[in-house]
Amino acid sequence: MTSAMLAALPPLPRRRARVLDACCGSGVIGAALLQRDSSLRLHLLDADAVALAAAAENVPQARRLLLCSGWPDEAAAFPRRAAAGRRPARYDWIVSNPPVHRGQPDCFDVLVQLIRGARRRLRPLGVLWLVAQEQVFVGRLITRAVAIDHD
Repeated sequence: MTSAMLAALPPLPRRRARVLDACCGSGVIGAALLQRDSSLRLHLLDADAVALAAAAENVPQARRLLLCSGWPDEAAAFPRRAAAGRRPARYDWIVSNPPVHRGQPDCFDVLVQLIRGARRRLRPLGVLWLVAQEQVFVGRLITRAVAIDHD
């Protein structure tokens, strides 16, 4: 799935693009994007400390490592920006192959939280790139998240 997403991604939107690899695991997506453009400003986020440690080793060029389940506490993740009263970093792209397996049946909590929080964390014209297995109704989850945001 990750290979398919990487093959389908267009070129990065600009030089020095800021990208978040959400649910990064060992850092495969981030590493592949850095191979495309070494000027990329990459942040890696995962809820698994062991996976994030592997990502730190595999992708030492990452600018920030965020250990949390879901979206990080913005003041803790971006203390200088918070102290200055500025918004946290916004991303040109958020890329993810989010987990949907926490045993059986599938659990979509991580994916839903990723979709719902992406809008606040993307720059204008920023894009959320996801890949999921065909049984995951991503379109329906996105439609629901947009509807909830507009209520």
